[in-house]
Amino acid sequence: MKLGYWASHKYRRVSVDDVEGFVGWPYLMKLIKRCDKTRYVNRLHNERDKGLVATLFETGGRLREVLMLRKRDFEEAGDYVLVKGMRVLKRYRKVSGWTDNKGKKRWKTEPDSVTRGTFPIRIDEPLTPFMMNWVKQSRAYLFPSPKQTSKQPYLTNTRAYQIVRALGIDLHLNPHWFRAQRACQLASEYGFNLHQLLEFFKWKRQETATRYASLGWQDLAKQMKPLHDGKGVQICPR
Repeated sequence: MKLGYWASHKYRRVSVDDVEGFVGWPYLMKLIKRCDKTRYVNRLHNERDKGLVATLFETGGRLREVLMLRKRDFEEAGDYVLVKGMRVLKRYRKVSGWTDNKGKKRWKTEPDSVTRGTFPIRIDEPLTPFMMNWVKQSRAYLFPSPKQTSKQPYLTNTRAYQIVRALGIDLHLNPHWFRAQRACQLASEYGFNLHQLLEFFKWKRQETATRYASLGWQDLAKQMKPLHDGKGVQICPR
């Protein structure tokens, strides 16, 4: 099985810190089209890869947060798709503390169960149809593991990383790149301010939101005015 052509091409390695702005819908659509060039025995995997790319960008979630999504987490509501109960990882709470022999305070922590609540995605954004097409084909987890064991019911981070990297002919893509791009797009196209970015991504630190530039989903949705016709063609520039 050939996963892509990145190994035989020269590409520029980039990190999230190198992201200067939104690359644009045409480039994202190009990544979607590259999924059709992936030579799988089962063509359904091409649709899965399109769904993965679209969901990584549209939700702006961390890789494992996206892999943990289920069909039931999505609901169509008029002009929007509502994502409900998406987990937020990398959140910890202090459960006990002690002072070490150097007099420094130490803490024992455990994962804190936090979700992003409900947030909207415009149904007419170019990548939304690919995400929702895969949601409708799914049964439970959006991206189930081939083995579907109780310990690993969804794709591993490693496998998902391979899928994304295989699409990076001209850039060294990684899943977190889509998260950074979504933040740039929300700030540049929809004009999200600092507090709206904090609410959308459920970031704790303002510095994170500031790099790319508390409301309910209705207020966020009102800010999402259509700027394109669903195919990436701009309608009315700001």
